[in-house]
Amino acid sequence: MFEGVNSNPIAPPEGADQKPQSSESSTVLGSAQHENAQSPESIATFQREIQNCTLCAEVSNVLLRFGIPISGAWEKVLRQSSFLEDGEPDFTEMAKVLPDVALQLEAIYRDKLAIKMQYQQRQFTLQSNHFGECNVRMLDLPRVDQIERLESPTIVMPGCLTGTVSLPNTATALTQALGSVIVSDALVPDKIKDGTKSYLSTQDLGEWLVPTNSVNTAYTESVELAMSAYEELRGGSNDTQKYNLLGYSTSAAAVLQAALLRPEKVDKIVLLSPIGTTNISNIKILNVLDILVSAAKHTIQNLVLGEKDDNARVYFNGFKERQKERGWGEVGSIIGNAAVTDLADAIYSLIVTHKIPVIVALGDTDKQFPAKRAEANLSKVAAQMDEASSGLLQVATLKDFSHNHLGRDPEAFAQHVYSAFSDVEEKRS
Repeated sequence: MFEGVNSNPIAPPEGADQKPQSSESSTVLGSAQHENAQSPESIATFQREIQNCTLCAEVSNVLLRFGIPISGAWEKVLRQSSFLEDGEPDFTEMAKVLPDVALQLEAIYRDKLAIKMQYQQRQFTLQSNHFGECNVRMLDLPRVDQIERLESPTIVMPGCLTGTVSLPNTATALTQALGSVIVSDALVPDKIKDGTKSYLSTQDLGEWLVPTNSVNTAYTESVELAMSAYEELRGGSNDTQKYNLLGYSTSAAAVLQAALLRPEKVDKIVLLSPIGTTNISNIKILNVLDILVSAAKHTIQNLVLGEKDDNARVYFNGFKERQKERGWGEVGSIIGNAAVTDLADAIYSLIVTHKIPVIVALGDTDKQFPAKRAEANLSKVAAQMDEASSGLLQVATLKDFSHNHLGRDPEAFAQHVYSAFSDVEEKRS
């Protein structure tokens, strides 16, 4: 029998609606284990890989690599849907089939619940003198002492209509994959009269390579405030503290600009379905019309895909809650910003001048910002770099990912980010 991380499985709470593993699935899994993990070498490798997993998706990949089919209760747990709706998984029953896997899944499950509790409890309000208030949440991996993850915390900036209220499942997966995560709401553009002008008066505009409009300035200060909040909670300003920055959609320009303002504090950058890579013209109105048409296609796509599991429901319920709170007043500014923002110069400067890797993750079914158009434009940026620098620009198109799949399939997204971070670190070193 393999040994798991936790040798004392925790019993499900009294009254939980338990779904035991079927005997059919047990037989399939048991025979597969016997056929594929007979030798001591195979057992040791399998055990080591399972114990290094912090995501259900990672466990699933290990099982597939070892030829172990997934079905029944296992499939439900591994795809991480309806974890709480149907009661806790019966890990004790699952341990009768694959003990080490069941124990590791239970540890991952306990981590997930602990991180979600952090998400509820560790919310802080940040105050800007230029744009008002925003919220930030700070999360840590409970078992970080046992499993190696990133040294630098990752700041996650949601998109224009996606706040922290939409991202508990996404933030949880990212925390399990990366280690420490800070998720920040964006400050509201134009909330305070002359806020943009006031903020820019404190800036060296020669360092700005994205448009200095209300959206980019408010979102950029949001990143700066998140850095300051993290350091303040850990004893004050720290000039040596570095961060990974993740900007989704509208926030892509902001994380790039924040990195340009403080390159010494940035380790790596991820841009997910970014604005500024798919505009069709130098004429703003043509880009606005293209964005509106794409937004209509994107809305239809979301309606067709629906909200079939917990991840999607949490994400879109959060979207509705956020819009009730913030309204739609900023949408015009957001569309105008997307129509004039081009990320090429900022990406080039960060990679060539500051040697900061930039990872771009696109969705192959993204109707809002089509992947093929973004790939073509980003390839032009890479073509201007020398070979060493171009290796620090990674562009990947994720299969079956729409514009909102960081909410629909957070584990797959988190797994991609961690793998991409590891890849660029090897190239940089």
